[in-house]
Amino acid sequence: MNAKGQLVRVVSVFIATLLLVTQFVMAQPIHVFAENIQNGAMVTVLDRDGEPIISTKAVSFEDGDTAKELLESVAEVVTFESTEYGPFLTGIDGHFPDDTDYWGFFINGESSMVGVADYTVQHGDHILFKIVDGSMWPPASVNVTVTAVDGEGQVVIPETDLSVVEGGTAYDALLQAAKTNGVNVEISIDSEWLAMLTGLNDIPLGDTEFWTTYMNGQSMQVGLSAYQLHECDRLYVTVASFAGDGFPSTIEEEVEKSKNCPSTGEENETPTDGNENQTGSDENISEVIDQVDQYLQSTSSLDWYAYIAYASLGKEIPDSVIEQTVEEIESVNGVFRNVTDLEKAILILTAAGKDASQVAGYDLIDLLVNHERMTNQGNNGVILALLALDGGNYPISENAEWTREKLIREIISSQLDSGGWSLFGDTPSTDITGFALAALSPYKDREDVQNSIEKAVQWLSNIQAETGGFDEDFNGGEASESIAQVIVGLTANGIDPTGDQFTKSEGNLVQRLLSFFKDDGGFAHLPSDEDANAISSNQALLALTAYKNYLEGNGSVFQFRDLSNSLDPISDTTVSDEETETQSTAEKSDGKTLPNTATSNEQILLFGILLVLFAMFSYQLYRKSYSK
Repeated sequence: MNAKGQLVRVVSVFIATLLLVTQFVMAQPIHVFAENIQNGAMVTVLDRDGEPIISTKAVSFEDGDTAKELLESVAEVVTFESTEYGPFLTGIDGHFPDDTDYWGFFINGESSMVGVADYTVQHGDHILFKIVDGSMWPPASVNVTVTAVDGEGQVVIPETDLSVVEGGTAYDALLQAAKTNGVNVEISIDSEWLAMLTGLNDIPLGDTEFWTTYMNGQSMQVGLSAYQLHECDRLYVTVASFAGDGFPSTIEEEVEKSKNCPSTGEENETPTDGNENQTGSDENISEVIDQVDQYLQSTSSLDWYAYIAYASLGKEIPDSVIEQTVEEIESVNGVFRNVTDLEKAILILTAAGKDASQVAGYDLIDLLVNHERMTNQGNNGVILALLALDGGNYPISENAEWTREKLIREIISSQLDSGGWSLFGDTPSTDITGFALAALSPYKDREDVQNSIEKAVQWLSNIQAETGGFDEDFNGGEASESIAQVIVGLTANGIDPTGDQFTKSEGNLVQRLLSFFKDDGGFAHLPSDEDANAISSNQALLALTAYKNYLEGNGSVFQFRDLSNSLDPISDTTVSDEETETQSTAEKSDGKTLPNTATSNEQILLFGILLVLFAMFSYQLYRKSYSK
């Protein structure tokens, strides 16, 4: 071959190499990764029909930020009305509820137990604001089912039936199901793809494996956060693989199950009449307690009232609840703006047998008795403080800002002339009065306390309706929650809620509470309500547990007797900055959800560059050889 031919050959190899590299690189899938948000949550705003006012957005936030601040970061105009209970949400971007409607505030598909300005946002939260029908309580929901299995077919989340608020997402359902079953969920928040599931219970995955989701047996074409749930939807989570046939498009068993959607809306046409079908016997009370517990678990609705009841019932509080409580404490560095949030955390941990004075390096008891905002939430703060301290028989410093003596005197001094207590102002509340009685019960041998208790008990008996309950405008009528709180307060003081003093022409307190019991195992808010709801059911569970304690000769449900001498400290389990820095970048961004598909492109590109360099080197050698 002559010199010219050799030159053409080298140049041809060079061009072919470039084309080969280009073809390989362009043939590979192009993955565009949006920003991964290390401290992120999602916000959605819907109108009354479920149409988006603000479509779901991923938002970064600072530790301690509230849902109010999160909403204001995505909306153009947010309006609030000042009330004695805090800011009341009235409008978002020009949308205002009509008549009796109002802005519902939901966290991961569940009604929030605190106000918009009081909820501290956690990583991975989905915060939903929706205009809801004010004539309905609880807000309308959809019934769905969630199941999760690992790559070996082992069940991670058993088939779990849930109720999620209308407008809720598949992501909400997954979090609720995981919470119900004590399963840890690892989530990555992406600015574009929103919530991405990266792990369940730290189950290890292979290099080509990832968690994937199916809705009604079909592989989901949108992310968990983008799918709005419908009645009878079935979410199925499992491990798939890019290798072989490890990524089926359908799960046939789930497809068949999704065809069997039961009819709804007929179960509660005839409310249970507690006076006819229920009695105050220990046996019947235990049966109802089991049913309401099952209802709360199946709807992922357990709250702090239920966990207090669990301590007396000998039920184990899930580790996930303890972990979530500790994480919340760590997220605010132990500094709770609202003292009631701190008090509830102490009560939950103490009920779980944990020492609230030793929680991940924080002494919650010391923080409580020196809290600067003890009275900012009315009588609630002082009453719950005494309950929290006595729940674990916690010792406190003589130099504390709020000693037990000061708390007792504060409660007694705030009692109204009528005998009741109010949250604020001079309008007595049966709910607050019931809790005040429970807080004072350990000190009933004191003359001043005994006088206060007797005055309150007489007031409650005087205002009790002939039906057996309490009719208050603030509660919208005769509410089950009021009855429940009074039962808790009376039984803490050894007073029979079914005795003559609390038995009227149509029944006693316990009979009236049981009349709110529904066929699904939950309790309604008002007698006219057809459906049960979480708030009423949690408080009813606590009240029935308190009455069971009374029947068995035990004391207050807030006195965790069996735990007071054996409380366990909670060590600091937070990952150190040094440990965090040693994690790989891939683990920080999206865990093991997807294989690292970028690696093959980089390897091909590197190989191509080497080929190009080799071709250029060969060409240079040729030129030197030719020049000779």
